[in-house]
Amino acid sequence: MTLERFLTLIHNGPAALEPAAVHGFLTAVALHPGDIEQLPWLRVLCEGAPTDEIRQSADQAIADMHAALQAGNFSPLIAAESDCLRWCAGFLRAVAVDDSEWREFSDAFPEAGKPLLFINLLANPRVYADLDISTQPHQEFVRENAPLLGATVRKMAAYLLADADARETLDEAELLEIGCEDELRALSDDELLADLIEHEDCVPRILIDECIRRGETFIPRLRAHVASEHIWSGDCTSGEWWATLHAAFILGAIPGREAADTLLLLFGKMRGHPDYHLWDWLDNHWPILFQNKREQAAAGLEAMACDRDGSAVMRYEAWAALLEAGLANGPRAFETVLDRLAQVAADTREDDFMLGLVGFLLLDFPRERHRPLLEDLAREFERTGTWGRPFGLSDVEHAFAKGDEPPPWERHRDYLSFYNPAAIRRRQQRWREEDERSTRRDAMDDYRDREPVEEPYIRPVPKIGRNDPCPCGSGKKYKKCCLGTE
Repeated sequence: MTLERFLTLIHNGPAALEPAAVHGFLTAVALHPGDIEQLPWLRVLCEGAPTDEIRQSADQAIADMHAALQAGNFSPLIAAESDCLRWCAGFLRAVAVDDSEWREFSDAFPEAGKPLLFINLLANPRVYADLDISTQPHQEFVRENAPLLGATVRKMAAYLLADADARETLDEAELLEIGCEDELRALSDDELLADLIEHEDCVPRILIDECIRRGETFIPRLRAHVASEHIWSGDCTSGEWWATLHAAFILGAIPGREAADTLLLLFGKMRGHPDYHLWDWLDNHWPILFQNKREQAAAGLEAMACDRDGSAVMRYEAWAALLEAGLANGPRAFETVLDRLAQVAADTREDDFMLGLVGFLLLDFPRERHRPLLEDLAREFERTGTWGRPFGLSDVEHAFAKGDEPPPWERHRDYLSFYNPAAIRRRQQRWREEDERSTRRDAMDDYRDREPVEEPYIRPVPKIGRNDPCPCGSGKKYKKCCLGTE
């Protein structure tokens, strides 16, 4: 909406630029490799002094665009071939505001300069002709390559929005797109799932967005994947494992009954895998994943939260989701859930692990009526030292001194940032470092296995003491007979 507002304001101004051109201009501003604050970019766009309203609207539009570029799901505002030309012209107009900075950056990082050249080729028939890269008419070149503009800009953003250290270590292979938006839309549901499996934890955001865009039509394919016994047998491939995590995130972004039921199915399947790595990756995510389908998921979450045969971790996550729903439904509903949680904490039939997890939730939202219960739990934990003592009396005192804390699930509200290009690069760097450490350990173990070991010397005959009888049979002591002759 902020972009639409800015486009309306600028379209009615003295410049009267086309929306595609303005969008291209703003994209280059959002990607500028230097200090854009010191440049008169908005004055250039408006062809004069902008009003305060235009300036504020532009700042917000740039912030939104910057977020999309960082997330990796940016798309140019083009609907036709002519829009592509205008968009590219607007982009290059912003580049010209600080051409030297762009040239310097392109020289330092040639891979970042290639997308800029591509935009020039789309925008300028003369540049296309001078480079003589094809006999294809420029108009046909634009028509054929316009769908690649989004992938080109996203690739450029991977360089321009990365920090200095990341730029030096960027691998070209990590920047390859699996396809443009049009190609993704043409895929069948089975092909889309196959791409999720193939790309493991490097799935780009535009692929996830396409899965989400299909909504309930894509859910049956996800449900079949989640319901497959093969996925939970321990024999699934690495890609199939990652696709299960992607399914949780995709289902979390889709509202409605079908998404709620399928997400509950996945949640329930994990019940038999208390040590499964998915629990670690989805820790404290469940309240956020269910937030757009609270009503449809309420009964299922209630059953899981109260299921004594379920794992403590599963029950904790279900209670957390019920707490999040209580918060959304108002103070009375929230306090009711807190009191029910306190009843669980007071139940002596619960094991210490579950009591500790429930206590953590109650400490996040301390209420004086629950303080005696929490102090009793803390004393018991201090007395027994069970599983590392979840919390003690000092923790209770600290929690009540601070008051309500942001719930643990709040830090995962932007869970789709898992697919940000920077997040993908950090994971790949982490895997490489772990592989290198593992390789070094294996090499050291192999070296130790192959290194010759000096065997201890074993005398062919027992050692003879100086005062023992001489083995020659003379009857004399060894020191008086053969000792000096050997």
